[in-house]
Amino acid sequence: VARSGQEARNVKATADDLTRNVQNLQQSLTRIVRTATDDSDRRAHPRHDCTIATVVRAKGGGTFETQIADVSRGGLRLADADGLAAGDMVTVGIPALHWSRTAEVRGVSAKGAHLAFAEGEIPEAELDSLLADPAARAA
Repeated sequence: VARSGQEARNVKATADDLTRNVQNLQQSLTRIVRTATDDSDRRAHPRHDCTIATVVRAKGGGTFETQIADVSRGGLRLADADGLAAGDMVTVGIPALHWSRTAEVRGVSAKGAHLAFAEGEIPEAELDSLLADPAARAA
């Protein structure tokens, strides 16, 4: 009985590893296909790499600090997912600028959490202001 229990745990661990490897392969293939040519890039707006200190508040009330790693008119990527999952609704705030937006987590990857603004695109001037303001930069 003890041996069969150990074998069951080994099979489960192997299945969990296989699942993670398949997910990593899927993400890699998606990234390769999306970046192979400009025609395959489905993004409506260019992303701008940045490091902006932010506070994230999940719909359930949990709060954590992280950085915005890139931003576009349609959304942003957080450097740290901290337990977020696709479909979660969050509020992303930049305390130094008194700026916040509600966003939906569209996916989580090794690069962080990928969010789309819930209210739609932000104006180009607002994006430019976020990227230009030194008060928003992470320490």
